[in-house]
Amino acid sequence: MGYTTIKIRTETKKRLMQIAGELEAARGEEVSLNEVIEHLIENYRTRSRKPLNLADLDHLAVELEEDASEKIDDILYRKSRH
Repeated sequence: MGYTTIKIRTETKKRLMQIAGELEAARGEEVSLNEVIEHLIENYRTRSRKPLNLADLDHLAVELEEDASEKIDDILYRKSRH
C-alpha cells in the first residue's frame, strides 16, 4: 500500500490532531493521521446511509392543529413588523 502527500490548512491539521488525541484517549494507543481520516470517512459513510423515515414526518404532520399554519404566519409576521 502506498502513501501520498496532501496539502491541508494549518487549522485543518490542528483539528485532525485534536481528533487524533480523542481517539488515542478512547483506544489507549497512538493513532496516525491516516487512521483519523479513515475514522472520519467511515463515520461519514455510516451517517449518510441512514434512510429517511417518512413515517416520522407523517406523525409530525398529524400532530399539527388545523389552524397551525395561521398561527405560524401570525408569529412570523408579528415578529417581522417589530
